[in-house]
Amino acid sequence: MEYGFKPTTNGRALIAACGALEKPLKLTKVCFGSGLVRDGTNLADQHELVSYVADGEIGERTHENDRLYLSVQYDNSKHPDQGAFNLAEFIIYAEHPETQTETDVAYATLGDYQQPVPAYTPEIPASVFAFPMVLVVADDIKVVISAAPGTVTHNDLQQLLNEGIIGISKQDITIPTEGWENDPMGAEDGPGSDYPQQLDIELESVTSRMTPILTVHPESLADAEGICPTCQTLDGKLRLFAKAAPKAELKATLALVGGSGRIEFTTE
Repeated sequence: MEYGFKPTTNGRALIAACGALEKPLKLTKVCFGSGLVRDGTNLADQHELVSYVADGEIGERTHENDRLYLSVQYDNSKHPDQGAFNLAEFIIYAEHPETQTETDVAYATLGDYQQPVPAYTPEIPASVFAFPMVLVVADDIKVVISAAPGTVTHNDLQQLLNEGIIGISKQDITIPTEGWENDPMGAEDGPGSDYPQQLDIELESVTSRMTPILTVHPESLADAEGICPTCQTLDGKLRLFAKAAPKAELKATLALVGGSGRIEFTTE
């Protein structure tokens, strides 16, 4: 299942009401979940999360013509009692200008790119997952692509997509047993560090501005117990963390948000 984000039918009605009543769009909250919708589901008809986990935060937002630019994020340090989970969906809410009730505006599914979120522990830095996006208001949105935060024109954004500066790409990788070293920063923290080992995998296609989503294949899960569920992108390499080096090679898929690819905006 592909990543998808779409204004709901309730959201389109709410935006129309804002225009008719000359009222601002008041986004109220974003909620994150771990459920997956069925293949073929029209996201415009999805008015609640499949499996709610926790609230998140809505960042800065701007608009240009029929496009609303915003970002949402989940910070595990703000939910210290929440255990580890796979972030697979989120839904954005706004205040209806007529009824003042909280109404769903847009639903997103990460599909095959769901993000493992670790439980918060003070011994390691907080894990923050941000999802910048563009919401296009039209009769029926077929594709809405996540984009870098900020205001850009449609032509500029299309050029960024076509040149591969933003978008989503994925590739299969092998995590080896050799090459793991003590994390210098972790060493300063002493033996209490949860993931003292680190490994850099050379990947020419990776840049530090990309957001990585690493999914270990089912056949390798038994040997991946000590691998940190989050990783880091650097220019030309992917950095992994672990409690100890795995005893066997691990097969995984790496999705890069803000990577490469050609994606068109289309409406019906």
